[in-house]
Amino acid sequence: MKPLILVAAGLMAISCSVSALAGPDFYVIEKARAAKRAEPHPAPASSAAADKKPESVSTATPRGVIYPHS
Repeated sequence: MKPLILVAAGLMAISCSVSALAGPDFYVIEKARAAKRAEPHPAPASSAAADKKPESVSTATPRGVIYPHS
């Protein structure tokens, strides 16, 4: 009786781990990539805002080093 229970427990453990060994579902991954490529991309807000250069900002780190941003 004990070997039968051990065999049953082993088969259950193997059957539960089959999905972990299956690997990725490439069909679903490629379908999601294609759907993302098909989405329309939002246009920029306005060309005037894109042409405007941001002001120069300096950032100080906790140690006091200043990095100028251009």
